[in-house]
Amino acid sequence: MCGSNLSPNITTAEVVRMLSEQLPHTTGTPIIGNFPQKNLRGEVMFGNAWDLLIQKTNGQVTIDNGQVKALNYNEVFNGEIPVISADTGLLGSPKRTRSTLEFDMIFEPRLTVGQIVLVESLANRAYNRPWKVQGFNHRGTISPAVGGDCLTSVSLWFTVEDLKLVSGQPVQ
Repeated sequence: MCGSNLSPNITTAEVVRMLSEQLPHTTGTPIIGNFPQKNLRGEVMFGNAWDLLIQKTNGQVTIDNGQVKALNYNEVFNGEIPVISADTGLLGSPKRTRSTLEFDMIFEPRLTVGQIVLVESLANRAYNRPWKVQGFNHRGTISPAVGGDCLTSVSLWFTVEDLKLVSGQPVQ
């Protein structure tokens, strides 16, 4: 539970930053997009910090690798993996759903939610453009006795708006 008394003229981004500091077990500096709305009157907030973050960002907040990331649909940041192609581990042809591009790649632990990546597909060049990482799932067997595949299933967010780069470094 957290309680805060916010002064007038504070932006939503500043509120998100303050609320993220109330969350236990988070690391690094939060990556916060453009939430410029100002509260022209004072505001008292009381309740669960995570619930308040969801409310203030309209559900556009996540915790990835212990780091709070509050980004609008069209906001991204630079991560360690700028290009996904056959040379960097893309397996097969990406599959498009209504709102995402999905594919498997060789195990890639450096991906992070909200980062921008450039897809370079030989099978379908229509996908060759910047995308926002929506989520991923790692699976595989790591054992000195049993051989197996280690894969990452990736889901990229499709947006019709231009992606806007925000500052911030992901926690690795």
